Amino acid sequence: MFSVATSEVLLKMNVEEVESARGKSLYRVDEFMYEVEKTREGKLFCRCIRKKKDNCLARAVIIKDPHPIVVKMNREHNHGDERRDRIMRTVRVNMKKTALSRPDKTIREVYNEVLAKTAQDLQPTLDPEELDAALPQFSGVRSAIQRTRAKFRSRLSASLADLTHSQEGWTTIKEEQFPLLNDSSSEKILGL
Repeated sequence: MFSVATSEVLLKMNVEEVESARGKSLYRVDEFMYEVEKTREGKLFCRCIRKKKDNCLARAVIIKDPHPIVVKMNREHNHGDERRDRIMRTVRVNMKKTALSRPDKTIREVYNEVLAKTAQDLQPTLDPEELDAALPQFSGVRSAIQRTRAKFRSRLSASLADLTHSQEGWTTIKEEQFPLLNDSSSEKILGL
């Protein structure tokens, strides 16, 4: 089940470099996604991202000169195209970026904002059922957005000595003193 494309067909293929949810480069060739397996002499040897999940053996060789171009492809995919997965991946990445750039918004607000913009952009090209199936549910992205924000959130102080404070910062809203706790060293930490 080999299929080797001719150079004329390869030049007409739509190739785009996209970012994965973990920040790695993926390549979209027409409607299929490839990950870089190895790099040699300026060539990127790629395999289908469904290699592990579906045992897909499709491969591509890509050169970035300055735009990615497919120079060789072999083996056919054993699954359908990944337009739905690509949309979901793009939405997840956009939600993470928006969550970092807009810390004033709640995770739900970030989700709603990015989802509305994506739906508006894709509505002319997809029917409503396909669009609904391609967009992630809030429960599926909430944790990922929280983890992304947590990576860049400042850490809490571990001891009293690490805190810089003013006298008025040592009381609660009810004007009560914060209790000091022993952290098994000579220093104390604030307790709530």
